[in-house]
Amino acid sequence: MQPCATHPGGSDLFVAAAAFNTYRSYERVRVLGRGQHSTAVLLRSAATGKQVVSKQVPIEGISAGDLALLENEVHLLRALSHPYIVSYLAAYQHDGALCIVLEYAGGGTLAAAIREQAERGGGGGGGDGSGGGSGG
Repeated sequence: MQPCATHPGGSDLFVAAAAFNTYRSYERVRVLGRGQHSTAVLLRSAATGKQVVSKQVPIEGISAGDLALLENEVHLLRALSHPYIVSYLAAYQHDGALCIVLEYAGGGTLAAAIREQAERGGGGGGGDGSGGGSGG
C-alpha cells in the first residue's frame, strides 16, 4: 500500500493508510463496468454488509498530464457534497492502481432509468414538448 499518489505528504499518508486498512478487508462482489481508463468494482464488507464502489485507475507509466487530470478528479470528488451525487469516501494506491472509493448507488444507471420511464409512457419533460409545463 502506498499513499494516494495525488496527495503525497505526511497526514495524507495516514489517511491513505487508514483507507487501505478499511477497504482491503472488503470482498470483491463484481465488476460494475469498465471505462477507457478505469474499472468500477463493487465491494462489500463481510462484517457489516456495507457496499461501496472502488474506481480503479492503473497509474503505472501514467503521463504527468494524465496524473494531473486524475488529481483534479480526486479534488473535485472530495469537494462535492450533494444528496444526488455519490459521495467520495477515500483514495489510496494499491497494486499499481489508484483506488477511488465512492458511495454505492444501487439503483442502476441514469440511462436505464430514463429508458424505463420512456417505456412506461412517462413524459417527464424530455425536451420534446411532451413534458407538460405551461407552453404557449
